[in-house]
Amino acid sequence: MNTARASGISDRLRDLWLQFVDLVFYSNLWIAVGAAAMYAQTMLLLTGRVVWTHGLAFVFFGTLSLYALHRVIGLRKVMAFADKGRYKVIYEHRSHIVLYGLVAMVAGAWHFFQLPQKMQLWILPAALLAGAYVLPLGKGGRRLRDFGAIKIFMIALVFAWLTVWLPALEAGMQGHIATWIMLPERFAFLFAITVPFDIRDREVDLRNDVRTLPVLMGERTSLWLAEGALGLVAVCVALNALIGCYPEGVVIGMAVSVATTAWWVWLSPKKTHDYYFTGLLDGTMLLQFLLVQAGWHLS
Repeated sequence: MNTARASGISDRLRDLWLQFVDLVFYSNLWIAVGAAAMYAQTMLLLTGRVVWTHGLAFVFFGTLSLYALHRVIGLRKVMAFADKGRYKVIYEHRSHIVLYGLVAMVAGAWHFFQLPQKMQLWILPAALLAGAYVLPLGKGGRRLRDFGAIKIFMIALVFAWLTVWLPALEAGMQGHIATWIMLPERFAFLFAITVPFDIRDREVDLRNDVRTLPVLMGERTSLWLAEGALGLVAVCVALNALIGCYPEGVVIGMAVSVATTAWWVWLSPKKTHDYYFTGLLDGTMLLQFLLVQAGWHLS
């Protein structure tokens, strides 16, 4: 009797833990934390400190609201898979996702209007691209996301724009050479960790006639492109180290980030559980920030 009761408690605790993990991942909180971490990383490398600013808050809440909108609108494209895996979780919690997205949208708008006008103007192009990526404004309800060959480049571009250029503007260091080197570094990193998602989603994309890179070029070539992008990240890190922007500890932290990410990206086609993608691969953004922060303080 006691054994059965203990087993029941254990199962209940496990269910609660999985519900919490699903909440963090599928409410888009995890990806929003990752975006904020990338912003904070740029802030640290350019100014030597991390502080809560309106720019940082805007990127966090903006990411949270945009991905919520993307999840809800995207459901109609994957109704054939609504009873499977992550689509089932998203479908069952779509009302919660909408609520979190609306709250985040209000918070993001408030922080946006606290920013200097110069930063607001620089945000607008990225916001327009992101909106066109999510909203079905084209012929037949197509989004920019549905033009598969450019999808991955848009994601990497918007993330680099908002997590490198924006904090550089906020710090008044947009003209610093380190900023210009960080832009391709961040773009390449986001490109690399997005490729496995497109490989995973090939079945859904083919069904919706979305020609992503893995659909057009194949799995192996796409993987090599991702690994090559991480090689570009390493080159950019070396350049910023040469000009004195990245101290030794940061270089070591970035090296660990690039190496582990490269390994996880390479293994991704063999993985089926969505936690590997939404949890681990999206989590490489937060991991990189933590490694860089540790390296900075040890230097």
